[in-house]
Amino acid sequence: MFLSIQTQKFHNELHTDNPVTAIAMAAPTKDEREKCWNARDSLWKCLDENNDDESKCTKFRKAFQKHCSKQWTKYFDRRRAYLKYEAKLKTDGYDPVDEPRQT
Repeated sequence: MFLSIQTQKFHNELHTDNPVTAIAMAAPTKDEREKCWNARDSLWKCLDENNDDESKCTKFRKAFQKHCSKQWTKYFDRRRAYLKYEAKLKTDGYDPVDEPRQT
């Protein structure tokens, strides 16, 4: 997890022993956001090139987790899954799992 100077300063100003509180309240800097987004883009590119084989993208996954908060990694992982699902719907169409019930 990353701690910016701004976050550390904010933590000290709160006079709290719980650094999680300070981290949750302070937004990442522009530089931290760019590092996160670049790591995300590199991971997604690797996954696209390797047919979503996570084992071939471990170094990109580690960089992604290093530069992005847990909340952001969770969000971006879900976002990627949704975007892939949406693209599949557009190309393949809707295919219901169960047959419709006849009453």
